[in-house]
Amino acid sequence: MKILRGAAIASTILLFNQAAVAQSWPVKPIRMIVSNAPGGAPDTMARLYSDRLATALGQPIIVENRPAAGGIVAAEFVAKSAADGYNLLAGGTAALAPAVVPNLPYDPINDFAGIAPLADIFAVVISGPSHNFKSLQELVAYGKSNPGVLNFGSSGAGSPTHLSGERLRFAAGIEAVHVPQKGAAASVTEVMAGRLDFYVPPLVAALQLIRAGKVRALASPSAQRLALLPDVPTTAEAGVANAVFQSGVGLWAQRRTPREIINRLNQEVLRIADLREVRDSLSSSGAAPWPLTPEQFDALIRTDSVQQQALVKAAGIKAD
Repeated sequence: MKILRGAAIASTILLFNQAAVAQSWPVKPIRMIVSNAPGGAPDTMARLYSDRLATALGQPIIVENRPAAGGIVAAEFVAKSAADGYNLLAGGTAALAPAVVPNLPYDPINDFAGIAPLADIFAVVISGPSHNFKSLQELVAYGKSNPGVLNFGSSGAGSPTHLSGERLRFAAGIEAVHVPQKGAAASVTEVMAGRLDFYVPPLVAALQLIRAGKVRALASPSAQRLALLPDVPTTAEAGVANAVFQSGVGLWAQRRTPREIINRLNQEVLRIADLREVRDSLSSSGAAPWPLTPEQFDALIRTDSVQQQALVKAAGIKAD
């Protein structure tokens, strides 16, 4: 009985301390640890929100890039930080649980509390003008007639662009060789040169080249047509079902962070995302607000993790 009573007292003290932290938070600057290098989508979105979030919270927000090991270093730092809301992780939703990396130094599901997505990042299937593929249907038809001849690019094994390419080829029922590149710019260059048959990058990485006629947009792996490319069909409209690949940028805290802090951050992020200037900035970047509650965001990551694991296994993907 004494042990049980002691445990109950300890639990009560912990809850009291957490409540006290939540009521006074924040009382010092907050760090937003970005899992990517400056200039990438996570960095851009973190900086789009950070100043407005700092104003709302009354404390500075320091954006700190830790891109080493594909974002694992940043995620590990936040996972092992104090549960006080002063260290937040900003990174890609598809990269939080890299399915190709064994023995992660953190649990991607149980060590983080989802705050909210910062943006839904749209993608587009592109091919080079030197190819005769004027539509996704033509690409798929060629792939089925010539098994194993097609190839596609990505930013690296297990990256979101790799997973989106694999999902597309599985959904279309075609064989294609994966040819990883050193980033989105290199992949787009190879598509323009005709050395890559197709690539599924974030829209922002290809939009200007699409408009200039240097690459051809075949379809968008999204539920609806993209506002910036209204004449480009979705993959479903192009006859390829189950190819939708939703990826974005999210914000997380250490799992045991008081729920009051998580909920307040969620409310502020959703409020900022609804500002006209933020919506316009997201739209011009090929993105959109993605309003989810913390519970919905956690559920999304759990589902994505399961789907990633299945796709990685089916495609035989291994880390570089």
